Order: sequence, then C-alpha cells, then structure tokens
Amino acid sequence: MTCKEKVYMWGYQRHYYSSAKCAAEGIFKLIDAHLHPKVFLVGISTFNDERIPTACLEPEDECGYSYEIFSNVMTLAREFESNDEDIEIFHSHPQAQISHLKRINLKSLQRAITTTIEADNASKDVTTFCSTPVEVKGFMICVVLQFNKSAFQSHYCLINGVIERYPIAKSLLDATIYEYLNGCFNALQKPEPGSCLSIIDREYDEVIRAAGKRLMQTPAWAGYAGHGLYGLFETCNIISSLKYEGIDARGGMIITAKSHPNVNVILSLHKPIYIRDYRAVRKILEIASDKYYMLSDADYIYGLAELAGNYNSSDENLFIINFNCHYHWELSHNGNSMMDVIYGQPSLPYPPIDVIKFNDSIKRIFNLEEVHKNLCLLAEEATRQKHGAMLIITNGAKEEAERLSRQSTEIAPIPMTVELYKMVSGIDGGVLIDPDGICYAIGVILDGIATPNGDPSRGSRYNSAVRYVEATDYNCFIVSASEDGMVNFVPDLRPQIKRSEIIIYLQDLKALLDEQKVHPKEFNQIMSWFNEHSFYLPQEICLEINDLRKAIEPNLDTNLWIVYNDFSSKPEMNDSFFLPE
Repeated sequence: MTCKEKVYMWGYQRHYYSSAKCAAEGIFKLIDAHLHPKVFLVGISTFNDERIPTACLEPEDECGYSYEIFSNVMTLAREFESNDEDIEIFHSHPQAQISHLKRINLKSLQRAITTTIEADNASKDVTTFCSTPVEVKGFMICVVLQFNKSAFQSHYCLINGVIERYPIAKSLLDATIYEYLNGCFNALQKPEPGSCLSIIDREYDEVIRAAGKRLMQTPAWAGYAGHGLYGLFETCNIISSLKYEGIDARGGMIITAKSHPNVNVILSLHKPIYIRDYRAVRKILEIASDKYYMLSDADYIYGLAELAGNYNSSDENLFIINFNCHYHWELSHNGNSMMDVIYGQPSLPYPPIDVIKFNDSIKRIFNLEEVHKNLCLLAEEATRQKHGAMLIITNGAKEEAERLSRQSTEIAPIPMTVELYKMVSGIDGGVLIDPDGICYAIGVILDGIATPNGDPSRGSRYNSAVRYVEATDYNCFIVSASEDGMVNFVPDLRPQIKRSEIIIYLQDLKALLDEQKVHPKEFNQIMSWFNEHSFYLPQEICLEINDLRKAIEPNLDTNLWIVYNDFSSKPEMNDSFFLPE
C-alpha cells in the first residue's frame, strides 16, 4: 500500500508543498546559490487504522524517501520525550504546564522525524532540518528542508545553539532556516493551509533581514544585554549611516561583558553612553582604530579597549562589529566573519572569487593536474582593486607579451606575487602571466575581433576579455573585475557532468516506447532534464531524442502536453565538459 493510492493528507497539500518549495529556492538562493535546497512534507498519522500507513510524503515519488522508514518514528519520539531534560520542569499554572508538555511532545516528534531521515542512506550528502509538526486533518505535518552538505558546511557556524535554555542563532544561515521553517509552521496553523497562493507572506529579502536581526541577538546575549537584546541590528545600521564631520563610519566595537578576561580597557568613560544615543556613539567611534575598539555590552558603551590574551573561542561570548564605511558593517567571531550588512541587507561573507570554479577552470583549460597555489591568490587580489582589474592567464604569455608590446609594458619575466600585483595593478590594463604565475607584461591592452558573445550592458574591460579569448590561438583564462564590484571569468565554463547520465535518461526515454499510455509527468521529467542539459548532447544523441519524442507524444495519457523543440548539438561542446567515469 502506498500513500498515493489510498491516503491524501489534506486537499491543498500539493499547493502548500509547491509554495514551500518555491519560497525555499528563492530565499536560500539569495544566501548561497550552491545550497540547492530541497523541500518535502512528512505527515505522521494520528489515526488508529491499519489501512492508513504511519507516514505520508509529499511529493511521494520525488522526495527520495519511502514512507516505510517512518514505521518506528512514534516509538522513537516517545523515547526522546521521556529523556528530554525539560521533562522535570514543572509549572504551577495548569495551562502553562499543559503548554510546556505539548512543546516537549512536538519537539520530540520533530527530532524523531529528523533522526529517521538522517539515518536513511539517501540523506548521506545532505543536511536536514524539520519544522515543528502541526496537526492537519489527522496528520502531524512538518516541512523537511535539506541542503547540499558540503555547501552548508562551508559557512562558519557557532557551536552552542542554546543560552539559558533559549535557542540562539549560530549563523546567518541558521537564522534564515529558522525564519523559513517558522513561516512554514505558521502557515500550517491557518485554516486549509495551502489554499492561499503563498505560504511565506514576506518578500524574500525581508526574511533574510529578519534572520539578521535574530542573529544579532547572539552577541547581545554575550554581553548580558537587557534592552539591547532586540535592537542591536538596527542600532548598527544607524551608527554605520552617520558621518562625523563628513567622514564615513570606520572602526570597531567589541560586544561582550565589560569584565571579560580577554578585554583590556584603555580608556574608560566616566558615564557610559547608551548605545541608542547614536550620535554620541558615532563620536566615540571616531577615535577607535584597528587596535582599539569601543567596548559595549549591547546596552552601553563603556570606553575603548583592546583584545588581550588567548580567547577561548568555544566560550562564544566575545564578538566584534566592524564598521567598514557608509552603511556597511560586519559581525565576526574569533576572526571569522559571520554576516556582512550593506544598506541594511544582510548577506553571508563570500570569498572574492569562487575558488572551486576557478581551480576547475584552470585545470580544464590548461590540462593541469594541480593549479599553481599563487594563481588563486592573484585572482582574489584582482577583485579587491577599487578601480577594477584584469588578470590574464595564458600559455602563450611570452609570445603575447612580445606581440602586444606596443600596447603594454613588457617586463623581464618574474614570478608574480600578491604584493607585486598590488603595485603593478595601479596602472591601466591587465597583468599578463602564464599558468606557473610568471609575469611577462603589465598594463596590457587586449585586442580581438567583434563577437556576438559580448554584452553591451557591461564595460569595455569585460568585452575586451571576451573578444581576446575568442580570437587568441593560445589557451587563455581571464579574471575581469569591474569598478562596480562585478567579477567575471572568461571563458565562463559550464560544470562537467557524467556522460553516463545522458545514457541513463536516454534509456528511460526509450522505455516509454513500450507503454501504450505514457504518464505525462514521467515523460516531462525526462524531457526537462534534456532541456536543462541540452548543451552537453552530441548530435547523434540529439537526433535520437528528437525521433523518440515524436514517437512517444501520440501515446501521452493527456489531451494537453508541453511542446518541446528539436535538439541540436552546440559547436562549443567537447569532451572536456564530461567528468571521467
């Protein structure tokens, strides 16, 4: 028996799922495009009926799990409930005690569902989170949210998630997960959840702003703040917006208890300044420096202090807020950036470039086993130049330096270092190096012929890089950084896929020929995959897919279907876009 055959949890479950999925993709793409969020619903039955399975899933055929793995979930939940450390707490008010026990019950079921999913082999490459369950039409429903594990773990995160039994945010990503799942939880409590078009009733960037506000409660707890516990995010926004005699806000603020052993007070104010006395705080910030910080417990400013001794990062009770420029500030812990806030909008701190993509591109273009360690450092430094910059890597660097000598400054070959790059990038033009990091010319002005692959919305630096790469006879890779902060790789290589993936989907398409009535969903899933990966399809595969599609469409069990265009191979495609099997 399957849920799809005999049980439907509630009438709008598909609408609710679609909205939850769309919201997760929109919200977490703003946080990190590599997270690849996956969403599905789990419903645990409260019916005492053997005809109804213990659990139902939505979507059952796409989530990657079977309802059978939840057969012991209630037993596990009861075990968690009996061992919960809060079970011994007793509230004298009867209603408060009922609410307390209900919270423990729901928390235990939530934990049991999460544990069950994580124990399944299908979850080995993902990190799983579940919303608090809500009863809907006889099922305890929760939203399951999963991320690519390596992408999730690449972001810095605190260890302690609870202070004095109060859950705190461990990172901006952790806080955003809370805001998303809490929104899903609230939507499940409404009558006929899913009947509205959207279950998250806020703009996606507003969800992230709410997460930023929640994260700032964590350093406020470290300072044992009172009023400052709930207003530190907006306080930092306002301080960063204020100028002092026309100068942007720059300097730092330590958030901790004023008696912290790793803080050495240099200047103590006779009367502490309330942190929401913004102009007074901004005035004190003006005398802060790279070494001396304002000292605050998130309620008051007590003076200037410096860091001292060896801070035990596991204590997680000392945070630093750096004001970088107008309306730009950053939260960090133990040297690790946790959140970057520009004009009130939080974001995760990103490396200057996508290091994984950079190294992969260099290996593929120059057919290398290993990338010279200095190349990535040089590329990152190129992105830091305020006026924009261009790093040109080519295996014809020596020859091109000679050819372009009339529109560049040719130099004696020298290993390019980050320090040297800072000096030579001050002049117009790019820096020309080979894959070993040897520099042959600076101030290079590239040539090339017009190409349809340019972008008129971009500047001359990017378009000249595109023209040059398409015209050169050498293998070449360019990092182009514009003044507005945009960074581009030229060429921008597509990721590699396995050739066997194409064969598997082709076999699945062939199998549909044997069916008298073809389910449209199954056919569309296969064709959608081919559409998304059309760049990788060789011509002979394209022709075969086109013929199969035309033969299958008359057998579709529907009067309406998606019209797919014929596939054709792309001239840029070659074997370098396939992973070794």
